[in-house]
Amino acid sequence: MNNTTDPLDIEYLVKYPNLMISIFGFVTNLIHLWFVSRDRRAQPVFLFLTVICVSDLFQLSATCVTKTVSVINYIEHKNCVGYFSIPDLIYKLTSEAFFTAPEYINSWIIVVMAYMQVGYLRKKKVVTYQDVTVASMVTVLLNIVYHILLLTSLALIISRTPWTECTPVVVFTEYLTSNSNFFTKFYTNLRDFDGLLVIFRLLTTIFFPSFLLILSWKTADIQAKKTSKLIISVTLSFISVDILVVITRLWLMELDENGISNNDGILPYEIGKLFKTISSSFRPYLILAVSEEYQKNLKSFFVLTASIDTIQVEEARDWRRPSATVHSEA
Repeated sequence: MNNTTDPLDIEYLVKYPNLMISIFGFVTNLIHLWFVSRDRRAQPVFLFLTVICVSDLFQLSATCVTKTVSVINYIEHKNCVGYFSIPDLIYKLTSEAFFTAPEYINSWIIVVMAYMQVGYLRKKKVVTYQDVTVASMVTVLLNIVYHILLLTSLALIISRTPWTECTPVVVFTEYLTSNSNFFTKFYTNLRDFDGLLVIFRLLTTIFFPSFLLILSWKTADIQAKKTSKLIISVTLSFISVDILVVITRLWLMELDENGISNNDGILPYEIGKLFKTISSSFRPYLILAVSEEYQKNLKSFFVLTASIDTIQVEEARDWRRPSATVHSEA
């Protein structure tokens, strides 16, 4: 087994703040989901924000479950790099899919959201609720199908690798480099395609929000300015995390002369997940700070709640008055 002997296991300790923040973020996003989904027909951009919120909930729930299991398994399989049983392999692949698929959905949703707002500002074509619904469904379905293919190819290759307790990830890499068959070619082509998609997504993530920023400065439409500001702010919450993840990997990853990693990369991976968990947990507060419509929904809820409480108190008083009068007359 690949056990760590360090008295201070940073890779393990990072799981604790990740777990605690994911629980906090899950509760926050559940409340956020109720408010952001209330106005999605009147404000179509809120439907995009609803999709982002649901994706964040999947990410946070996956993080909460995996970190809890990691803390429990650490006792018997101390920071095991890889998997220590077939059920553990299935669980890790599934939980990783539940984390990465929503992450991909969010990364494409912000591109589609910015693209549709740019189209509105340029051509004054009204973005309807139906347009946003179709765009969201296509984005979600394509990402789900892609991750099913990726997960299947990974499972098929791993099933052909020699298994030992706490199988290291390097076995998977060695099998890819030393074998050429349908499964390795399919996974390699899918991985290369993913690399091209990532480059395209990064370029569009930078281009459309930047173009949107320029158009929003020029337009006299106040509502369009507010919507554009909200879209740009949400996009920046994703871009900032991507930048932090890249910096962390460059700082902590040790590469040899051929550019191959000398360490397992678990620490930068765990810290990267922590950044993403923090971003998902506090994104509702960013939307609350930027969106006036969201603030109105929140205020109207508390005003309505206060009014209901006042009515209930008055009804209780009115109910008590007759009995008090009868008692005094007696």
